Amino acid sequence: MRMLYARMRYTVTSHGTNREFTETFRSWWGILAGDSFSPNLFTFFKADCVPPGSPYDIELDGVAVMCLFLADDIVFIEELNDDMMEGKLGYMDGEWCPDNFLKMNVKKTKAMILGRLPQELPNLKVNSKRIEIVETFKYVGVHFQSTHHFIFAEHYKQKAKEALKSMFPSVAWVESMIGDLWPVAMLCVFMARVDPHLVHGCEVAVDIHPPSFKLLDDVHVFGLRRILQVGSHSVKVALYTETGVLPLNYRHAKLQLCCVQYLIALPREQLAAAGYRDAVQLLQNGKPGWFGDIKYMLNHLPLPVKMHLKDIETLEGVNASIGHVDDSCAKWLHEELETNERTPLLKGRLKTNQVPVLKDVVRLRPYL
Repeated sequence: MRMLYARMRYTVTSHGTNREFTETFRSWWGILAGDSFSPNLFTFFKADCVPPGSPYDIELDGVAVMCLFLADDIVFIEELNDDMMEGKLGYMDGEWCPDNFLKMNVKKTKAMILGRLPQELPNLKVNSKRIEIVETFKYVGVHFQSTHHFIFAEHYKQKAKEALKSMFPSVAWVESMIGDLWPVAMLCVFMARVDPHLVHGCEVAVDIHPPSFKLLDDVHVFGLRRILQVGSHSVKVALYTETGVLPLNYRHAKLQLCCVQYLIALPREQLAAAGYRDAVQLLQNGKPGWFGDIKYMLNHLPLPVKMHLKDIETLEGVNASIGHVDDSCAKWLHEELETNERTPLLKGRLKTNQVPVLKDVVRLRPYL
């Protein structure tokens, strides 16, 4: 890395019509902002940062989780107590930061209490200045809200706004410049520019709050109707069967189960693997948790999919669950089309007694 920075040269342009560039120069100090090396270098830099433990540290399958680091974005976690965060904040503010010529940014340091609020809010301080206790906060792109019974409500709200905001410059603006696009081209733009907002964080934020999910689903449906140039009262299921795009609730369900596959395959010593084992234990004990939310969500699909403990303990079991979700989606969409009086031209695509298969029911039709 030192060799790379020693040989690196920079040039600057104003992006004007003449495209004039300055002479090349070297950077003699620091790391280039936005450099892909930057997070890794800070990880090496903070390797000796070991905050003191506490009896109130959160545990995942017996593994104490005192803090989370994503480069210089740091989160400390503790159960609510009288001396909340004193040891960790004292260590960072009084030891590690001064020893490494750093200073905590009080403006950017926030506190959040998840769950019932105490009668007296804790007095948390950094550099003798009080830390603000907030209701909502964004960490690594995910919005958390402590005053809503669904802590991801703000995340759904913000992502729906961002998806809608991305849709107009990426779809409507392009059409205004070059004319109407074929639906297949618009679908590519939609999946590249809008869909990432609609599925962002869905592996963790499970669809258990219908009003929040509706915000995302409304944008999804609006986008597909815009692409097919059909009205706001058009048959909803036809949007999926004709474009090859899964309904958003089924897409979320599959991504969540794929995340379970990833967690099962992780080495046991990794923190995410400990989180997986802890979530399994919560489900086994009948307590609320991530798997409980997934079970609830699967059970509230248009055609419910049952999930049992054995289905999430092995890769084979999760694969089978993904297959059940596919079957549920295919059967539901096929039945909706066949029983809807407004879709006579879309009926009869399968032979009598033929079992609906997802790849036959949901696909981009040749006429588009």
